[in-house]
Amino acid sequence: MRTSRSVLAVGVLVLAGLVAALLLVEFDAPTLGRAALLRVGAAVGARVDARAFRFRLVRGLALEGLTASSDLAGGHWTLEAEALVLDHRLWPLLGGRVEIERVILRRPHLRLEQGPVDRPAPARAAALPAVGALALRVVEARMDDGTVEVLSPGQLPLIVTNLDVTLRDLGLAGATLAGLTAGGRASADSFRFGRNEATDVGAEFQLRGGEWTADPIRFRTRQGRFKATLRARLDRLPLTYSIDLTGDPVDLNAVAGLGPDGSLGPARLKLTGQGTGAGPSALRGQGTLHMEPGRLPPSPLLQRVQAALTAPLVGTRYEASDTPFRIFNGRVDFDSFRFRAERYTLDMRGWIALDGPLSLQATARAPRAQVQVAGVPASVLDTLADAEGYVSVPLVVTGTQRDPVVRPDVGALMAAAGRGAGGLAVRKAGGSILDWFRRRK
Repeated sequence: MRTSRSVLAVGVLVLAGLVAALLLVEFDAPTLGRAALLRVGAAVGARVDARAFRFRLVRGLALEGLTASSDLAGGHWTLEAEALVLDHRLWPLLGGRVEIERVILRRPHLRLEQGPVDRPAPARAAALPAVGALALRVVEARMDDGTVEVLSPGQLPLIVTNLDVTLRDLGLAGATLAGLTAGGRASADSFRFGRNEATDVGAEFQLRGGEWTADPIRFRTRQGRFKATLRARLDRLPLTYSIDLTGDPVDLNAVAGLGPDGSLGPARLKLTGQGTGAGPSALRGQGTLHMEPGRLPPSPLLQRVQAALTAPLVGTRYEASDTPFRIFNGRVDFDSFRFRAERYTLDMRGWIALDGPLSLQATARAPRAQVQVAGVPASVLDTLADAEGYVSVPLVVTGTQRDPVVRPDVGALMAAAGRGAGGLAVRKAGGSILDWFRRRK
């Protein structure tokens, strides 16, 4: 009896070992792999190839060294991946059919490139052995550690790194992205958009009719935390999108390049816009910037304004304000950006380009006793003082954000002096300002 039990135990162990080996051992599966390539290629309308095909009962079919490419409206896409794993159901496998229900794409690199293309003939599922025994009934698709590049002529690329995507409730009608419907979640370590970078990106999304809608999408930049609703077309190039964005809080010191110890107060940003391509120059929209109280910082612009007036602006505490703005052609345009302090007001209008240049008309209002303008006699400034003892000096600001050029508005000064004290004041002001310009020149 004891011997029989021992033999039975050994037999069970041997059988278990054989089953485990059968489940875990990988097999070369070129016929099934080529069948899978045809099915996948026909499903996405692309040319698909792989370096090797591995089949394991418990894991499924792995297409290693996967490459794919195809054209789409307005451009071309290419894909390279470490592997495409097709997980199957075991019960249909026992009946001789391979039913794929889960797709995992590992370490893919997807490139979308705008440009003229010649559209190829659509992929066809040619007859091969075992093709009829392979069915795609995908209920979930996943992408792990992916990289995406969007390239548009004349623009810096859009690059997403360490991208993980899970698609659920998949449906595919036709062999293009326009026929794909799905919902899911995406996350990425980095999202570089022109010279800007977002990190800790996470989104819930829906894909339908070639349109990708992320709501919400959350991310961080060095300027603050943001939340957005983003809609983008994925079935054609150039990339087109719309965005509703809020930032709260926004670090204006980081925006102005002042560092973490800057004196600007926190802010809230709202922006609604539309864009085309991968760079910020094609973004158009409008929004509002709300600024909480803070102190005027030692930025290059305010230091130059302070030097032009010889009035102590930097360090003065300013009040909360709201500034509507527009964004287009790579620049921010506003009608009134005002710093209102206890004894000073600086009101600016014009535009600031995202890549540095600026063009502003500004008016600085300060106590007459604290204002001096190089080359302008005190008597001329006296004629400009109002009933409260303040003087408003118009300024023209050009140059760049890092190296602004600030000078008094000569025409406006002359006109204001003329209104204040008659022709004599105008002549004095004109002569003084001309002398000032000669010295500057």
